[in-house]
Amino acid sequence: TSVKPDAAKPPFEVIGFDTCLMATLDTAVTMQGLARYLVASQDTEPGNGWNYKAFGSFLRENPQADGAQLGQVVADSFLSFNQENGDEEISTLSVTRLAAIPALAQAMDAAGWKMLEAAADSARLKDITRGIHRAENYGGNTPEEGYTNMVDIGSMMREIEGTLPEARQVLEALDEAVVYRVAGSGRQQSTGLSVYYPLQVQG
Repeated sequence: TSVKPDAAKPPFEVIGFDTCLMATLDTAVTMQGLARYLVASQDTEPGNGWNYKAFGSFLRENPQADGAQLGQVVADSFLSFNQENGDEEISTLSVTRLAAIPALAQAMDAAGWKMLEAAADSARLKDITRGIHRAENYGGNTPEEGYTNMVDIGSMMREIEGTLPEARQVLEALDEAVVYRVAGSGRQQSTGLSVYYPLQVQG
């Protein structure tokens, strides 16, 4: 039988991705109605992946745990696992409450239209572009590594808030959506969800 989305009673408590670059707004929008929580990484994941033994033991001892509680254990054990293996620097994992995603998507859409309007003002557009390029981004984004063009939403909005007041609404909606997150020493600007932004444009 097929699983059907249900915003009021999602069929799953948690959907998790033990893979790279999946903690994005697009992924969260796609998962709406399928689960209450999304657990995923913004960056590339070290080869060892999640610590299944740690959160499996937690579930055995706490079978009534909700998705937020389980997600926190998944995230904490992932980071500590990577610290033990010397892979913590670019580790990220976040727990997102999917019921809050429509408000975040709406805020991002409004900010996006304001960015488009800013294109008519070259000085303002330059401020926004420079700010976004200072924001934390994931997956390489160099000519050598290739471009994933995934940029941290919170880091981006903090960088451009002075030029784009609508960024404040995005930050508030993001804070409602991301209920827990961990980040390694090289990803301290991580706020839990990313969005596509073309960091490289082919001429």
